[in-house]
Amino acid sequence: MSLRKIRNAIIVFILTFAIIPILAAHLTDEASSLISSAVSLQSRFDKTIILTLDDPVATVDGREIVLDSAPFLREETTMVPLRFIAQDILDAVVNWDAGNVIISNDGARLVIDLEAGTVRVDGETLNLTQVPEIKDDRTFVPLRMIAELFDCYVGFDGETGTITIRTPIIRTPPIADFSLVDTLTAGQRPTYSDLSYDPDGGTITYRIWRVTRDGTSLQGAELSHLVGSRPEPGRVLVQLRVRNDALLWSEWHQGVYLTILPNLPPQIVGFRADSSHVDIGEALSFSFDIENEFWEEIIEHRWTYSRRGDLRVRVGQPRAFFEPGVLEVSLVVTDAFGNVSQAAMYEIRVSNNVRQDEMQFRFQNLIPGDRFYNSRGINFNSRPQLHLLSKSTQPMTLIASNNPETVDSAGILYRDRASGHVRIHYHHINVADMEMYIAVFATNNGSNPVTLTVNKRGAAGPSEDPMQIGQRVNVSYFENNESNDAIVIAPGQTVVLNHDRSIMRRNQVLAGLIDLYATSTLQFTVAAITENISTPNYDGLMIHDREDVHLRGTFTNANFKLNYHTEGEQMQKIIIGRDDAFAGYFQLGVDALMSQRITNFGNWGVVYEISITADSRIGVLLNPRGTIFMGALIGFEDEIVLIPNSGHLAGSREAVVLGIIEAGETRTLTYVAPGGSDTPFLLVLVPDSYWSDAGVNGN
Repeated sequence: MSLRKIRNAIIVFILTFAIIPILAAHLTDEASSLISSAVSLQSRFDKTIILTLDDPVATVDGREIVLDSAPFLREETTMVPLRFIAQDILDAVVNWDAGNVIISNDGARLVIDLEAGTVRVDGETLNLTQVPEIKDDRTFVPLRMIAELFDCYVGFDGETGTITIRTPIIRTPPIADFSLVDTLTAGQRPTYSDLSYDPDGGTITYRIWRVTRDGTSLQGAELSHLVGSRPEPGRVLVQLRVRNDALLWSEWHQGVYLTILPNLPPQIVGFRADSSHVDIGEALSFSFDIENEFWEEIIEHRWTYSRRGDLRVRVGQPRAFFEPGVLEVSLVVTDAFGNVSQAAMYEIRVSNNVRQDEMQFRFQNLIPGDRFYNSRGINFNSRPQLHLLSKSTQPMTLIASNNPETVDSAGILYRDRASGHVRIHYHHINVADMEMYIAVFATNNGSNPVTLTVNKRGAAGPSEDPMQIGQRVNVSYFENNESNDAIVIAPGQTVVLNHDRSIMRRNQVLAGLIDLYATSTLQFTVAAITENISTPNYDGLMIHDREDVHLRGTFTNANFKLNYHTEGEQMQKIIIGRDDAFAGYFQLGVDALMSQRITNFGNWGVVYEISITADSRIGVLLNPRGTIFMGALIGFEDEIVLIPNSGHLAGSREAVVLGIIEAGETRTLTYVAPGGSDTPFLLVLVPDSYWSDAGVNGN
């Protein structure tokens, strides 16, 4: 047995019994496994020996043995006959060599120099706690030191003089074995069965995979991560090594070769419409099939169409056309691997005959999120503003981290203290040449435990498309239902709040929204880090300077409730995201890192509940007033509505259909500004006289 093993045993013992209650929440999965294994080993012993000072009778697993000489105490050290400890306790072989005693057991070897009072272990020499003593023609040696060098447990009861020794079970290493589906397509997760086992009946507690390609190896706990989500076609060698609950490692499995095939682009076949000749406002549908890997998702359908000879290209699946001419419809699909199909084309001839205009068609064939091209050319911004009936806020401390938006190195991006209802909003882009993570930490700097509950969480990324990330964060946030499990954070403890962190490579975005409740004050930190750590240690990280444009700060009352009541029979507007919405629209806060007053232009991270009561039946449109927009909200039917349901909106001419409010009804929208978009917009309230059968000529 090596001295390193002895020291490690001591360290594990200290960790196990001294600081588990304090550090349990900080440990990595591997460290937790090590300590759990150390605890389980305390009960895994081969036999139990009981001695009593000055009494020659001992018991071995309950069987009495009479010693030639009784153990005795010398200067608080228990001395026992050497031959008894070696043969009866350790089941070892004892040899004598010129004044040295050699004790051997299962590969462990001790050489005791009786005259010098030393013991040699693996080339290192230690002083015995007591020099061996000859008594009654028997050689006595210190019990505890010799026994513990063979991993025995030694206990002493000072009142009764009873010594208890427990010898360890000799464990054999586990065997690593697995079967693997030896062919996969790039982007497909490897499929395997772990057949590893422990010959002694123990538990396999940890696994390390090794993947070798062209002489270069990668190791890790997850095989799918090593193979990668976008591997190059070819052959790789997959190997496995396992560890058991006695902390013994197997040899590497000889390995299985895995063949990776290329991921091919999807193909659109049989693309056609149910009619190639239609009237203006006549409903039509398209049919097609997609040929692709059966297991792989199609993540995007991109529809475009344009009139022959017209440079304007419109985005979204057409359900009807509202101008005459020959129109070319195109569909392109993208699979989860990122492969893009070739465009499928179909030509539609639209007559001059009008069945319904666009306003009529969209509201009478309602699909929330449907793009409204505004073929009439209505100037929505010129419509009168609807009076805000009432406004209220709810306690919610917003900690916003979007500055510096572009992160060039590891460091602390924002930090502040808060209690009660808290929302963390982060949106950052990696512009460094290294991989990074965005980590959100909560630290208890107080003297009492704090209970923290995660109520809602949304996250997205990584991606190089900030608008798509902004929309996906909102969708994730709105559809997320946390279990509301409480975390108790001990004084001095730090926990990670975004466990689903992903690697952010250069030019990629990571973003998220997290709603929490803390029973007392915690420090919340958003940091860019270079390791996906479970136990945060960011004390040495630099604090990033803020840049001029984007948001960083802390704001109170970040939940808005807005109530409106329609008036009259004219088209009206509600303004969201602009300072002319109502007095004091933008939130004021502070950059806690600089003690500087901050205005939240755009009210990023603020959640709105917008309630509209209709005197008469109205349709509702969302009309962006910035440059580009791509978001999501909870609509009138408590469903998540993509804005728009395909692509993004550019400019202020177009709109999106949200729904209809019947006379006397109150309907509510829930909204949060999407990152990456230019967010001001109008809610346009359109009386049914503009789109019902009785009033298609309204303007």
